[in-house]
Amino acid sequence: MVLQNKDLIKLPVYTKSNTHLGYITHFDVDELEQKITRYYVKTHQGIVGFFDQELIILPSNVISLTVEKMVVEDGVIKELVEKEARMASKGVVPASG
Repeated sequence: MVLQNKDLIKLPVYTKSNTHLGYITHFDVDELEQKITRYYVKTHQGIVGFFDQELIILPSNVISLTVEKMVVEDGVIKELVEKEARMASKGVVPASG
């Protein structure tokens, strides 16, 4: 199946363990290889921390992609938690999107 731009934008994103991360807002395409290099996912409050954030998901972290949802490795959420912890320890507060 071929997915179009309209199929990807606002597509829900879940981890392998079924944690809802948010939804795809946009993506980058490599012009030479003509393939997606990054998916940008808008998280929602309550997943991690107090702020909405944007996750960058690499195609190598994607387990499956259908018209219903994208499923990514569980490690994606772990990386977000670790990033927030590093920022908090430095006194950096992420901007709300």
